[in-house]
Amino acid sequence: MNRNSEAQIPYSRPLLGKEEEEAVLKVLRSGWLTTGTQALEFEKEFTRFISDVESAGAGMTPAGADVESAGSDPERAESRPAPVSSVASSSVAVSSAALSSVALSSATAGLHLGLAALELPEGSEILLSPYTFAASANAVLYNRLKPRFVDCAPGGYHLDPDRAEALLASRWRSRKVRGLMSVHFAGYEHRGDDIEDICRNAGIELVEDAAHSFPARQPGGSRRNETQPAMQGGPRPGIQPGIPGGIQGSRGRFGVYSFYANKTITTGEGGMLISRDEALLERVKRLRLHGISREVWSRYTTPGRGWEYDVVLPGFKYNLPDILAAIGRVQLKRADEFLLKRRRIAARYARAFAGRDWCSLPPGAEDLLELGDDSLMETGQAGGGEFTHSWHIYSLRLRLDKLSIGRDEFIARLAEKGIGSSVHFIPLHLMSYYGKSLGLKPGDFPNALESYQSSISLPIFPSLSGEETERIIEEALKIGDTFYRGI
Repeated sequence: MNRNSEAQIPYSRPLLGKEEEEAVLKVLRSGWLTTGTQALEFEKEFTRFISDVESAGAGMTPAGADVESAGSDPERAESRPAPVSSVASSSVAVSSAALSSVALSSATAGLHLGLAALELPEGSEILLSPYTFAASANAVLYNRLKPRFVDCAPGGYHLDPDRAEALLASRWRSRKVRGLMSVHFAGYEHRGDDIEDICRNAGIELVEDAAHSFPARQPGGSRRNETQPAMQGGPRPGIQPGIPGGIQGSRGRFGVYSFYANKTITTGEGGMLISRDEALLERVKRLRLHGISREVWSRYTTPGRGWEYDVVLPGFKYNLPDILAAIGRVQLKRADEFLLKRRRIAARYARAFAGRDWCSLPPGAEDLLELGDDSLMETGQAGGGEFTHSWHIYSLRLRLDKLSIGRDEFIARLAEKGIGSSVHFIPLHLMSYYGKSLGLKPGDFPNALESYQSSISLPIFPSLSGEETERIIEEALKIGDTFYRGI
């Protein structure tokens, strides 16, 4: 068969089946389409999932099977311990409390409302990497705060903690920096222990854009030995010491996940905010639906004056409807299954590209080289890289000095062979709005710029077949080897 006549391999493809279809039909037949029982149950089941992950700790035991049985058995679900529902204002009380979840229309909504709930002074600066999607910085701007970009480390995709610490040391007297947004690019937490320490010692908020991460776990053992002196009045409430094997996104005051169509689990559009801070969670719940004092479902099911409500603060329209929540509940049961499928593909890519001089592997991929036999990876007990990367994105880095073609031509040649690919991300300081409004130039963040210019995102999704994976590898190797200059 002529390869050009073969089916196109898209960059991404959701994995949905009969169970999701039936869940949606059940909602349609119920007559209640907006936020109701499905959204409430999705929140409960999501909280149970991340709590089970945290309880498993360093053992990193998959939580999916437990959630499936609890979600399908109401009696068992009711018998499970409820999350802690009262949180004092002290840092110890907040940090030791149980996690809880709020379903929202997107991860962007979660970032917006989470920052709003912190009630930081107008004009406060939030540190974040420019190597992220626009939502990260937009959420800062929505709250009349200022994004303060910090470059990546050389060859990396994440905010460089050392640069952040140096910037804090130079600016702390003005007390303008009030927070750091850690973006877990591709579903990988980079030096999370160090970032946690820096925020705690500087007395600033840590918030986590973990849109790519679910259901990846926190790695362990990377914390620095020394602790720097506090800069802004001591530890900040709500920073949770990292738990090896705990869910990514649970260190800071809040974390957010995305359920967009290309994420590990999807609701089409949707997101979830998690936190241990009950006051923050309650404020986010109010803000997500116009600041109304009572949820729609609560009003609908209240006899008598169910129509009555109060607006306690000006809110937004960020609620997750039941149709989408129903899809999420089904997908949640398979979260770790989907993660393992992505991990299998990432391992195949890692083994294929590891020996090529014209490219380098993404962060976390070196760990997968130890795995070898794909069959071991089905069990989740195969050693290196265990669950600590969601593999939402597989970003292959081209060594352009070793190739006679550029990144864009590499992508075009893959497309000629029917293979979709993408680029993640165009650094925000290259976007016209941020460049003009923040007074930034293309060369201000050279490491982010270099990462952007040399990276290509290969297809990686649970329904990608072994045959499709091998075809992607074969064509990418052909292109790279053909144009390798061997300098």
